Amino acid sequence: MAKLRSISTYRATSGQRNEPHTAQSAADKQTDKATSDNGSVSDIDGTDMTKEATTRFEAIDKNIFVRVTNDASKHEESIPCHCRYNPDTDDRWQACGESSDCINRLVQMECNPLTCPCGSHCLNRRFQKHQYAKVRIVDAGRKGFGMQALEDLDTGSFVMEYMGEVVTATEFRKRARVYQSEGISHHYFMSIGNGKVIDATRKGCIARFINHSCGPNCVLQKWMVGGAIRMGIFTERPIKRGEEITFDYKFERMADSEPQPCYCGSPECKGIIGVVKERGTRLAASDEDIDADAADIDEEIADGAVTRHQRDDIRRRHAAVDDEEYGDTGYSDSDNSDAERGVAHIRRRKNGLTSPEQVLKF
Repeated sequence: MAKLRSISTYRATSGQRNEPHTAQSAADKQTDKATSDNGSVSDIDGTDMTKEATTRFEAIDKNIFVRVTNDASKHEESIPCHCRYNPDTDDRWQACGESSDCINRLVQMECNPLTCPCGSHCLNRRFQKHQYAKVRIVDAGRKGFGMQALEDLDTGSFVMEYMGEVVTATEFRKRARVYQSEGISHHYFMSIGNGKVIDATRKGCIARFINHSCGPNCVLQKWMVGGAIRMGIFTERPIKRGEEITFDYKFERMADSEPQPCYCGSPECKGIIGVVKERGTRLAASDEDIDADAADIDEEIADGAVTRHQRDDIRRRHAAVDDEEYGDTGYSDSDNSDAERGVAHIRRRKNGLTSPEQVLKF
């Protein structure tokens, strides 16, 4: 797996407010464990709102793939690392820990317990073992609900996985329209690339309640686990017990659209969420995105929603747009190398998304 490019969430709201949404036993068990492991929480500010916040969505403990495969067979599995660990003589971190030279950890890939030299002692299996930080959901004022740390967390700590229903681009578009027609104003989409989106609106976990901040203490990372892409929230600086957990949504809005006010309260707060994108500026699609779009079109043909003639016409227009995008970049072979153009292309894509269309263009 390569490094993370850019991950963005799209939350269809008129502001930043993170409204109450569902839980079953999964969320309750996690919070109960956090509270019992930390003892009383009366010493930190905030009222525990987890039960109330998790009443309108179904809590799950792993992603649910809806009419898509998890791609586990298409990606390279983790390779045996060179870590060695003797529990009688070695420091614990040597078992694929944060300070080790574990090759899998360095490329954001979890080890396979069957092939890792450290076996059951391996520390690079946090997604697999659900080794989440101790947290709870609290009232975050104008932001609605928010996530609060119930323990001190070091830099690089794993907070939790962002989970939901993994859907295709076609299904995502359908759901966006359905949610709008049903008056559901708060829904949670996260693009994970390759034409797939995580929808945590109706089925998800409490990671959905993490608020945006212009000066965040956490970051989203894309990891490969058992050949499948998984999204995780990790700390990027030390976090104190009682501190709210946040990350940058990386929103991008059109110049003529109404900005969403930001209530993060950090010294770096810009007053609004995201950056301005001029209309007419297009994001070039990668080969894998084009392939995913083609697969979505084929899926619609199978459903009878699109004819083969329409599919061919769509693909021709797709190719024309791609040619226009590449011809519009302003680059010439005499001025820039292929590598430089590739870097520039990645930089253009490192922005967030504020609409279903922009989620899919990502």
